[in-house]
Amino acid sequence: MTPEEFIQKVPEEYRERFTSKVDFSGSCWIWTAGKNHGYGRVGFQQALHYAHRLAYEWARGPIPAGLHLDHLCRTPACIKPEHLEAVTCAQNVLRGVGACATYARRTHCRRGHELDRNGVKPLRRCHRCTSERRAANIDSVRASKRREYQKHRDRYLQRAREWHLKNRKKNKENNSAASHEQNAA
Repeated sequence: MTPEEFIQKVPEEYRERFTSKVDFSGSCWIWTAGKNHGYGRVGFQQALHYAHRLAYEWARGPIPAGLHLDHLCRTPACIKPEHLEAVTCAQNVLRGVGACATYARRTHCRRGHELDRNGVKPLRRCHRCTSERRAANIDSVRASKRREYQKHRDRYLQRAREWHLKNRKKNKENNSAASHEQNAA
């Protein structure tokens, strides 16, 4: 679509005011007036609207319910209808450069292990690294317990000896009391 064809699609009462704020000189048609986070904003029918959404609706018709406009050129100020595509929110996010999109496109973990594509978890954790970390953690816990035992081994053994001696005395007393009862009967 040429700039002239687009200008003809803009409602006549807004044509001059809207098109005067657009730079049609490059491959992107850049909104030069007010912006919000890089996206062009314009007053239309007593409300603020995003300029790229109005341009899309005037050139291609209404945006389907539940869909977002994705800038294929990655220029938020661009209002050229050919550079805009109606997609789901998830598609729009995954096409971007944010953390979610970056993680979703990863194929290997930091250590170079290939990420499992089957049953992908939301955080895309490397199963191999996770299992190695768990094994190392179990080994370190065992080693810590072993060191703790070695450190206090004499005390543990002394307590065990005392417990056995105490229980032996009780068992001997119980056994001798039982044998006296049997002899008395």
